[in-house]
Amino acid sequence: MPLGKWEPDQRLRAADLIFIILMVTIVLFMFYRGITADTGRYALVYFRNEHILKIDLSKNKYYTVKGALGDLRITVNDGKLRIIETECRDKICIHRGDIFRAGERIICVPNEILIRIDGKGEVDAISG
Repeated sequence: MPLGKWEPDQRLRAADLIFIILMVTIVLFMFYRGITADTGRYALVYFRNEHILKIDLSKNKYYTVKGALGDLRITVNDGKLRIIETECRDKICIHRGDIFRAGERIICVPNEILIRIDGKGEVDAISG
């Protein structure tokens, strides 16, 4: 029988059915987890692994942070944080877009800046 031709007498095997159910379950879990993830209340900004700023996500505001290459401009709007301007070449951190869920991060490697959303849904190594 050539590949791709389906014969009416072929039936789903038990392993096929288990695989399909497993894949649907995983997709549904990932979708559910994505829409129910905890939103953060604060963003923590680090420069060279040192905490330099705590941003309240409930206040719409602009921030400027000094990085290794120059200024990095951050905006908070409707509880979402994004980088809008940076001195680095590729601007990957700008293309990252908005972050607002606990545990999400934006990292600007050339500027040595890390921004992490802090929230109750996250477990760290100390309290863990």
